[in-house]
Amino acid sequence: MSSPPTPPEKSAATNRSQPDSHSPSPSQPSSNRLITHLLAAKRSLLAINHVWKANELVTSAREALEESVVLTARTGYIYNAISQQLRLLRRVRAAIDKIGKRAQREFESVLRNLDQAGDGLKSAFDNLNETHVEKSINPAPDSRKSLLDFVDEEEVDKLRSKLDQCIERTQKARIAFAGSLEALDDDIHTVMLHQRSSPSTSLSAEPSNSPMPVYLSDLENKAKDMAELLESLGRHFDFCVSAVKQTETGSTSTILKNMAGSLPEDLDLHLSTSSPLEPLTDEERQSMLDIIDKDAGEVDDVVLDIREQLAGMETIHEQVVDHTRTLGDGQATALASFRQLEAVGAKLPSYVSHSQDFLLAWSNEAAEIKSHLENLAEMRDFYEGFLHAYHGLVVEISRRRSMEGRMNAIMKDALNKVDRLYQEDIEEREAFRVDNGLFLPADIWPGLEEIPAKFVVRKQQASGSVRPSKVTTPKE
Repeated sequence: MSSPPTPPEKSAATNRSQPDSHSPSPSQPSSNRLITHLLAAKRSLLAINHVWKANELVTSAREALEESVVLTARTGYIYNAISQQLRLLRRVRAAIDKIGKRAQREFESVLRNLDQAGDGLKSAFDNLNETHVEKSINPAPDSRKSLLDFVDEEEVDKLRSKLDQCIERTQKARIAFAGSLEALDDDIHTVMLHQRSSPSTSLSAEPSNSPMPVYLSDLENKAKDMAELLESLGRHFDFCVSAVKQTETGSTSTILKNMAGSLPEDLDLHLSTSSPLEPLTDEERQSMLDIIDKDAGEVDDVVLDIREQLAGMETIHEQVVDHTRTLGDGQATALASFRQLEAVGAKLPSYVSHSQDFLLAWSNEAAEIKSHLENLAEMRDFYEGFLHAYHGLVVEISRRRSMEGRMNAIMKDALNKVDRLYQEDIEEREAFRVDNGLFLPADIWPGLEEIPAKFVVRKQQASGSVRPSKVTTPKE
């Protein structure tokens, strides 16, 4: 617009040139044309309301920027505290899990030992069941017992029942411990999920990524452009006033006085009619009118530019408000996550207590299971010894029968020899009696007519302990 010229980038004069719908025809007197331009220029100054609105938006954006800095700092601090506490919770969880895994390994080792002991005892029982007592030992015709029939399985069943009870109690303790650990995992996962779901977590973690400074810079630039456009309108209005004063009449003076009280505030305009102006030549006046006519055709475009700039600022300001709201929601989410974390922290002693209870219960059960395992091993050794002893018994019976047969053979042979000697003695005595009996008196020797002594051998079963049988040779 007119002197001083409006900057090219701020005035629509260099970009758009449209016919002035308010300009009078060249036949109108110059004063009427000036009054028309002056009134149009006055109406354009109402665009200051848009500039005031722009200033409010910039002020609001600055306040939002300050608030965003505070929100980002607070939210970042809260999330840093949550992250530290989560790391601590994970360490506690890892320690508790380590207890469970160690107990699990021990329990699995115990189960393997139980299986081995059970397999060993079962193998011993199978061997006893497959080994039948020989008829030479148990000659009863109606039954043929196995060695297992001599075993009292009730004691074995009692021991197995005790082991089953130990395992059942251990399983219950493990289930309770696993439930406690799962509850801790759920609590940690809930806090982490709540934290990750926050819309401002990334913004809180990286404040440098905040779009607020860019938003504020765009708003300030647009507000500055609007101020410059309004300033160009003000210069155009001043130029119109100066031109009216050059052609001042009674009506134009009255119009200027009436305008003085109806113009927007905060505009540096020159409506005073008291100071005289230096007269212009006709050529200068015509040049001034040409400039005013030209600038008057651009007033509407400048006002439209101001409105468009304001619309752009309002769009940016909505983004500022949305971003600030997002940060506020993020802080609320962070506080909610922290409250959840506090609730988990309140339950943490119970989780630790559950792990200690499980460890104590498992220690007691492990000691009892170990004792029962030793009993199982002793039973297996005993029944294996029983089987071995039975086989030894079979050998021992055979040996004894062999010895008895040998002794019987010796005794039979001895008795045969004694019988032969006895018969020989009878014959010799009879021959002596025949040859000499007539000559010897009967009372000369009491044993003269006696028969020889006869030996009798019988088997005598001893009682109490195994001792060699005594062989007696009684006289008839």
